[in-house]
Amino acid sequence: MVLIPRPALSKLDQQDKSRIEFLCIDPLCNFKNDIELGYPLGTVVIMAANASAPVHYAVLLFPGFQALDAFGPLDILNIVALEQEIQLSIIGPTMDPVSTKSPIPNFYTTTSTSHQSVVPTHTYDAPPENIDVMIVPGGFGTRHETIKPTVQFLIERYPRIRYLLTVCTGSYVAAQAGILDGKKATTNKIRFDLVAAKAPHVNWVRQARWVVDGNIWTSSGVSAGMDEMLAFVQEVYGRKLAVKVATILEYNWHEDSTTDPFANSPLVEMYGAGAADWYDFRAATAIGKDRASSQ
Repeated sequence: MVLIPRPALSKLDQQDKSRIEFLCIDPLCNFKNDIELGYPLGTVVIMAANASAPVHYAVLLFPGFQALDAFGPLDILNIVALEQEIQLSIIGPTMDPVSTKSPIPNFYTTTSTSHQSVVPTHTYDAPPENIDVMIVPGGFGTRHETIKPTVQFLIERYPRIRYLLTVCTGSYVAAQAGILDGKKATTNKIRFDLVAAKAPHVNWVRQARWVVDGNIWTSSGVSAGMDEMLAFVQEVYGRKLAVKVATILEYNWHEDSTTDPFANSPLVEMYGAGAADWYDFRAATAIGKDRASSQ
C-alpha cells in the first residue's frame, strides 16, 4: 500500500495513474473511508500494483511432475507478460529434458507413451541469480527418491525468494524441505490424508482451494493452481488484470479460496480410499472403478 495526499493526485502523470488501482477516492464512499482504515483524514489509499511487482519467475521441475500443475500457472503468466515484465526460468536437475513420466518403477500397467518433456533453462547447480517467485508443481515424482535434489535446492534457495507458490503435492515438496513447518497449507485432496500424515508439523487445511500464509501460497490439486495463480496476479498486479487474464483464457475462476468442491467430495473418497501408501495410486484408482461399477 502507498498513501498519497488527495491534492497530490492531480500531479500524477498518466503513466503513474495507469499503474495504480484506487481503492477509495470519494471520502463519502461506502466501501471503507480513510478513518475506518486507520489512515489520516484527507489521504487516498491506493495499491501501487507495479511499484514492486515481481519480475523474475522460476518453475522448479523434477521427473514425474504433473503437467497442468506447471503449465496452468505458466499460461496465465504468458498472458500477464503481454502487459507486465515477466522473466521466466525453468529449473531442472540437469539440462536434459524433464519428463512428466513417473519415475516410480513398474508404475504403469500399459506401454503408453503419453508423456511430455520440458527443456530447462537452468539447473539446480546453476540456477538464475534472481528469483522473485518460485513455482513448485506436484506429481507422482514428489513421492520418489528422485525428489531429494529438488527438496535440497528448495531448502537452499527459499530464503532468497519473495514468494513461493506450490501446486497440488508440490506442497509436500515444500513440507519435506521444512518450509511449511508451523504454517497453514493445503494440497491435493485425494492425497490429503497421506500428505498430512507424512508432514505432521504443517497446519493442513482441507477446505481450501488455496491457502496463503505469509509469502507462501499453496493450492489444492492440479487445476487449483490456476485459481491460485489468478489470485496471486490479483494480489500483485491488481484485480483488473486478473479478471482480464481469466477472460482471455475462458477460465471459470474460483475466486473464493475457501470454496473447494473436492474437499468433501464422495468421488475423492471413492478414488483415494485405496491409496495405502505413496505408490498405491493404481490400487486406489482400481478400487474406485470397482466401487463405481457396483453402484
